[in-house]
Amino acid sequence: MKRILPFALGLIAVGVLAVLLTQVEAPTDAAVFNPDQTRSLQSLEKLSDHPLYVMHYYGSYQDVSYSHAPTEEPAWACTLFAAAGDPEMPVLGRNFDWPRHPVLILIADPPDAYASLSMVDLGFLAPEGIGDRIHLLSLDRLGFLLETPLWTFDGMNERGLTIGMAAVAGTAMPYDPMLPTHGSLEVMRKILDNAATVEEALDIFETTNVDMTGGPCLHYLVADASGESALIEYWDEEMYIFRTDGPWTCVTNYRLCQVDEADRPGVCWRFDAVHDELVRTSGEQDMASAMALLDAAHAEVSGDPKAGTQWSIVYDLKHRRAELAMGHQYDEVFTFDLSDLDATADGT
Repeated sequence: MKRILPFALGLIAVGVLAVLLTQVEAPTDAAVFNPDQTRSLQSLEKLSDHPLYVMHYYGSYQDVSYSHAPTEEPAWACTLFAAAGDPEMPVLGRNFDWPRHPVLILIADPPDAYASLSMVDLGFLAPEGIGDRIHLLSLDRLGFLLETPLWTFDGMNERGLTIGMAAVAGTAMPYDPMLPTHGSLEVMRKILDNAATVEEALDIFETTNVDMTGGPCLHYLVADASGESALIEYWDEEMYIFRTDGPWTCVTNYRLCQVDEADRPGVCWRFDAVHDELVRTSGEQDMASAMALLDAAHAEVSGDPKAGTQWSIVYDLKHRRAELAMGHQYDEVFTFDLSDLDATADGT
């Protein structure tokens, strides 16, 4: 089953929005938020019982800053691949493997940056114990959602530039006092806001100190609508950039800069599952086969149906579409279309 959702959620039928607003308590201090912020928070909608939410962020968020400190937790386990064997269908697929948390699909169209869709794990922001009831909170209690642009776990912008991350072992990061510093998730927001190509994304990485404090060390996979992709890694105060000769790249939770190419098979079963299929297909994937590949590489934990893969998402970089499956529910796919900002909602 697929549910097709619009990029411009603000154009959802008035009747649907009215139902949503009846679920939100009247704000106790409406003056806390400006009109764009109020409109953003009122757009919050619950899509599934995962729980999965969607919110359209109106206006600029350039002045937003962290009020929640990142929390040190065990390393995330993720699978990512970029496949451009079919030049008309370059895709980036991504499994985010982590304990069950509330999740937000954030849709932003700021006046000072590219429009984008991004995934946010709300477990680091939402008050404890209300994950399945966030949409029922009064507006004055939803202010934490205004920070969500800074908590980008993966995403795609209107130019088809897409980025995701995976955790790796800790290391000393390079630092240049003459460069600006951004957090490990915040830098992905900077790239979605400002980069249209892999080259522009790499320029941002090369001119930014990335601060991994408060969370696991990460490496990043970026890809664009032309089919170009690159892996950005850090090790021992150095940055490494990998560009493959073939039409695909895949990564999990170890650095390619630390393992010779001949030794990579057998290090991680998820890497092997993706690698072998991309070799077999010469990197030619469509949305359905890419999601099937994520299914083949998704993680489960024996005795805990809520653990393992939290979401699987496939980004179509040329057509600016995304298909999302939550948990292990690959028979229910949510589809988002960024190519038409004037689209209206249609669900099947």
